[in-house]
Amino acid sequence: MDELQEKHFRRSLSPSSLTSRRRLLRAAFSTCVLLFLIYSVLSWSSGRTRSPVWPNLAQHDMAGYDSSPRGLPSSVSLDSLTDDQMKSNYAYSIYVTDQTYLCPAVMMIESLRTVGSRASRLVLHPSSWTNVSSRDPLVDRLLTLAVALGATLTPVDILTSRHGDPTWADSYTKLLAFNQIRFTRVISLDTDATVLQNLDPLFSFPLHEEMPIAAPLAYWLENPTLSSQIMLIRPSPAGFAKVNSTWRLINSLYGSTAGVLPHRGWDLLSGEFRQQDHSRYLGPAAGQGDGERWNATRELKEAKYVHFPDWPMPKPWLATGEEVEGVLPACRQKEGEREDCGDREAWGWLYRDFLERRGKVCGS
Repeated sequence: MDELQEKHFRRSLSPSSLTSRRRLLRAAFSTCVLLFLIYSVLSWSSGRTRSPVWPNLAQHDMAGYDSSPRGLPSSVSLDSLTDDQMKSNYAYSIYVTDQTYLCPAVMMIESLRTVGSRASRLVLHPSSWTNVSSRDPLVDRLLTLAVALGATLTPVDILTSRHGDPTWADSYTKLLAFNQIRFTRVISLDTDATVLQNLDPLFSFPLHEEMPIAAPLAYWLENPTLSSQIMLIRPSPAGFAKVNSTWRLINSLYGSTAGVLPHRGWDLLSGEFRQQDHSRYLGPAAGQGDGERWNATRELKEAKYVHFPDWPMPKPWLATGEEVEGVLPACRQKEGEREDCGDREAWGWLYRDFLERRGKVCGS
């Protein structure tokens, strides 16, 4: 060490110099800690605002969307849960706004039992039906049957909108599923439908506070909006307060944040069997090159939930046998191939099955 270096070394050991160095070190350390905390918070927030394994509607791109019934993401193993745990954590919510929809609701309760669902089954019905002595005898009989089939009767005040099409005015009632806060997950189902297979695997779909709802896309529409006929909901006081204060349907409330469930197998329209073009249901690659071709028998076999909007047909419980036979899909004939009546057979079976089960379950 030369003389100049020695002077610098001694100066660095002086009390004033050591104090200054300590201050600089403390400031540098505090800055590093602050930067680390900011980075951690930003990283955590980024991870919380999107589904970790599945897109939401805002991120949705039809070209890359997997519409198949396979590969449903899972956040919990339902097989490891006991029956009591399933019933206390998960439920199906089936809403009934008037006597017309009560029989289809009981039929759905019966179907959920038949396919082996282990979750609770709620029937949301008008609070006026709680008075046993004054309710209609048919209502009384069907509610009693619902309880015998394992349903829990849940009286509610029907939510009716004064705006828009009066046909759907009472459909806001389905959003009361957000208020079933004793459950961690609720699947809301429309009653004008048929349950063909167990829907319980949907309960394992990952939801969180910023994404409290998941639903399939209304695949039959040109623009990707959510289908509200089957929805997975994370009930919470905050979620219920939101829907109860705004009175808007899910595409207005959660269109940019909802999780997207695959529609194939989970949300099939009966009217799909009367269509000529099935590309929207099958997905963008359908019929292109090695793309998948429509097979009515296969799709019906894989379907778990089939909804009945089938204009000009009335609801299935109002359709007569003559009306069903009158609009059966035509068989298809392609050159060099056998006549294909798969659509006709599948569509006809859905209506016959519904009418037969209605007679067995409801007696009419």
